[in-house]
Amino acid sequence: MDRDLRRKKLEEIVEKVADGMRLNQENRPDEAKEVLREAWNEGKVWQCTSALIAWQLAVSYDLLGEPSGALRFISESLRLDPFPAPFRASCEIIVANARRKLDQLEISDPGIAGIVRGLARIGAANPDDHLLAASHYSERELECEALAEVDEALKLDTEYGPAEMARAAILTGLRWAAPRSKHNPAVAFAQALGNSTIGEA
Repeated sequence: MDRDLRRKKLEEIVEKVADGMRLNQENRPDEAKEVLREAWNEGKVWQCTSALIAWQLAVSYDLLGEPSGALRFISESLRLDPFPAPFRASCEIIVANARRKLDQLEISDPGIAGIVRGLARIGAANPDDHLLAASHYSERELECEALAEVDEALKLDTEYGPAEMARAAILTGLRWAAPRSKHNPAVAFAQALGNSTIGEA
């Protein structure tokens, strides 16, 4: 690889990153994302995978309300460099925003699976997140995927009762509906069995 050419290309990438950061600061995330994605892809070609670019891409996706992309790139930035405080602060914000988005999605929305994968990638997923994803897959009659999410929940808590209930329902061939507003697994299990009145006031 020609060293002078590589240096020239990296200087061009630095300029693009500066432009992307400025666009993020000006609340123009759509433009920032395009500039930063180009810088990210060019950086990989020239063997320069930058935590800074990944961080700014995560910021762009978060500003655009796209939690899966935000989680993907904040995870990458922390993988490359886990120490900078701005990265970790952004991670907390992105996780909080992703959880708010998760609460708003209908159970059939494919965005659920992407958000839960993103939370898991950075170690922020909990058993209930995986059970929500299991419920999503169960709603779509994807039994294998649903059971895989139940397994992920049990890896985090080997004695988690709701996960065992979910497994029983799914293996019985029933759709598993994870509780969202009422955190009562017994109600969800009863509803999965077809008795939607159990647990109602």
